[in-house]
Amino acid sequence: MPWFGLVVGVVIAALAALAIGAIMMRLSGHCLPLDTIA
Repeated sequence: MPWFGLVVGVVIAALAALAIGAIMMRLSGHCLPLDTIA
């Protein structure tokens, strides 16, 4: 059963990365470099 947990973890991490990435791509100006560093 650890393989199932691994797959679920990867899917959750990918969805979180897509959500954060979508927010980051909407930023412009000086907010973008500051938020990517943080």
